[in-house]
Amino acid sequence: MCNPRRVKVRASKRLSQAWQAELERTVALSATVTGEARIIEPVGAGLAPPVRARLAEILADDPDWEKTEDGLRRDVPGGHLLYHPDTGELEIVATVAAEVSAEGQARRVIGGVAEAEAQVEVTVGYYEDGYRGRTKRVAEREGREQAEGEAEKQAVREAAERAGSEREAAERRLREQEGRCWPRRGPTPSRRSRARGPPARTR
Repeated sequence: MCNPRRVKVRASKRLSQAWQAELERTVALSATVTGEARIIEPVGAGLAPPVRARLAEILADDPDWEKTEDGLRRDVPGGHLLYHPDTGELEIVATVAAEVSAEGQARRVIGGVAEAEAQVEVTVGYYEDGYRGRTKRVAEREGREQAEGEAEKQAVREAAERAGSEREAAERRLREQEGRCWPRRGPTPSRRSRARGPPARTR
């Protein structure tokens, strides 16, 4: 055993990691739609003026009838009655209300690819006379395996960090664009983000 030596071995790895950011918003709207149907009956049109005046007095004295600018009004389920003393007409108004609702969704997706490259250098020892098989060729092979393994680990870690940073930045841009495109008031959007795509590729 003599003349111990050392050899440096370098290795590099480059990876590509696909990422995707998604923003989804659901908006629900509801409103009440009201409609009216009117029917006019000439109940007092054929009555003599004194009789018509007496009818108006009777209705005015009835607590169920209320005097308004338009005539004598009585509320009933689903509408109201309106008697016009000057013409003797009875107006029947029926009111119908319905709830109308609608829901819509908006979805935006941004994607990209984060790339990373790592370089690693390792130093391994050998003996010039090949003591116990520790030749330069063996040392170089072991050093190359170690360097490539460590370089791949670093590249995977760096690619994942870059993909996460780029995805977060994309989500912020989506939220900023959403704030300009959607009104401030309304339902709160539902958000979800995820990284997806093919696995990291090495080359």
